[in-house]
Amino acid sequence: MRAFLLCACVVACSPAPNTSDAGNDGGPKGPLPFTPSNLSLDGMDLTKIADEDVAGSCEVRTAEGDSQSCFASALDTTVVMSDQSKLRVFVVKSLRVEPSAHMWFHGGLPVAIVSLGDVNVMGTIDGHATNETPGPGGFRALGGQKGAGPCGGAASIGSTGTPGAGAGGGSNCGVGGQGTIELGANVQAGPKTPACGTADLVPLVGGSSGGGGDIGGGGGGGAIQIVAGGTFTLAAGAWINVGGGGGDSGGLSAGQESGGGGAGGAVLVEASTAKIAGTIAANGGGGGGGGAGANVGGDGTPDGTVAKGGPGMVAGGDGSGPAAIDGMSAPAETTTSTASSGGGGAGRIRINTPSGTADVSAATFSPALTTTCSTQGKVK
Repeated sequence: MRAFLLCACVVACSPAPNTSDAGNDGGPKGPLPFTPSNLSLDGMDLTKIADEDVAGSCEVRTAEGDSQSCFASALDTTVVMSDQSKLRVFVVKSLRVEPSAHMWFHGGLPVAIVSLGDVNVMGTIDGHATNETPGPGGFRALGGQKGAGPCGGAASIGSTGTPGAGAGGGSNCGVGGQGTIELGANVQAGPKTPACGTADLVPLVGGSSGGGGDIGGGGGGGAIQIVAGGTFTLAAGAWINVGGGGGDSGGLSAGQESGGGGAGGAVLVEASTAKIAGTIAANGGGGGGGGAGANVGGDGTPDGTVAKGGPGMVAGGDGSGPAAIDGMSAPAETTTSTASSGGGGAGRIRINTPSGTADVSAATFSPALTTTCSTQGKVK
């Protein structure tokens, strides 16, 4: 499903590695024209890497040493970031993601793809979470527990058959919504979890999960870093998605509490130049709905569409969207005894270039560039 570029194109498509010592201007030392965040290529043997052309569907399990089917000749390694957490790294000469390609990333570690040359994405890069599976480096809550991760949502309150309160949505840059209180319950829903993380995505951390209901909370969106020594291009119609997962339904009876929606994850792009006409999305997942049935909230979408809270006697809160970075709280109980949960908050998007400005005139960002959750900066 993949094909290598011709050798002639290796010279034309990939800039010659810069292996000279840093000059008087304090420039980088190594094969890239800048120093990437969260990782160093020092000491890595890059002699066997090649240009990668990805077509069709492929999978990367990002836990250390786990399997992948997307890259044929990439250097596959793990590095330690500034907070002592680990980052799975793949190094290639150049990367081309065909329109037919769907790259699916999931597993325990955040992931970085480093290209010495260009990165041209015409297909899809998917690191979103579900109610059962977090994205790469995202977090997942178990039933009845506070959401996992640095800003997981509040756990549900109560037990099967006992009136309680639904769980809170996970937070990241945006804040997750609160769960609702069942009719007749003598409890208070858990408080909203404050936002956390940093705009520069150093270290690279996935989204926190929604609080656990009787079954569990929505997984946190993944964390994906893409480094291009040349030009990074995201074509029109292409997308990168690290949305949070929808919160679990309460279960099969009206007295069970649902789970909160997971927070959106993180996308960090660093390149000599960046041209983005597609979509980068880090939306929160919808909270689980209350009442009997499969009332799972919607997963964070690969566009600007808001993930809806799960259906049910009382719907869950919606996840974040382009302008509204916070997840919605679940609607108040008035006539039924069910506990729906809050939606997940927005993740973070960061684009770094030498100038601090990318070509994003035709791009879609969710959260939008007009919010504090999507920013541009300079590479080192």
